[in-house]
Amino acid sequence: LRAQIGDAEASAAGNDELVRRLNDELREARLVAGLVELEGPGLVVRLDDSTQPVPPDVAAADYLVSANDLRDVLTELWLAGAQAISVNSERIVASTALTDIGSSVLVNSSYLQPPYDISVIGPPELYDRLTTAAGFIDFTRTRVQGYGLQLGFVPAGDVVVAAYSGVINLVQARPVPSPASAP
Repeated sequence: LRAQIGDAEASAAGNDELVRRLNDELREARLVAGLVELEGPGLVVRLDDSTQPVPPDVAAADYLVSANDLRDVLTELWLAGAQAISVNSERIVASTALTDIGSSVLVNSSYLQPPYDISVIGPPELYDRLTTAAGFIDFTRTRVQGYGLQLGFVPAGDVVVAAYSGVINLVQARPVPSPASAP
């Protein structure tokens, strides 16, 4: 009986270690998937519609922030080293789509209106990398200077990037063999 109790206790200790390891892996997966709110050093980029009068022979939509504008800025932020991004508290993840819907932009499943506050966590040199990147310089030349879109930066000590709150749809899955069951 003592031997059985000892075996059960030894087995439980192994299970505790397995549960701890699985919880660590789950925590890491949630972090990578954007399901955890993050706080860290970074900056906030504000993008807003133009306040310039629209000339009569030009499309008024050119003077509004579009999904393409947001996509361009987000791409440049990722290229500059951003580690986590949210737009008006909507976390940007791998499955995030940005779509123009009238005068608003659909991000994940939320209709957002300007101004768009883009919270970014990244390295200390993020601002310098972003503002010297050729793609960002081109964006500021064509959209900010060309049409008067408003662009501003708020360097912040700590920035909060919201957790992804949208729906996660499982499209395809298959079991992964564990190392213990592999031949």
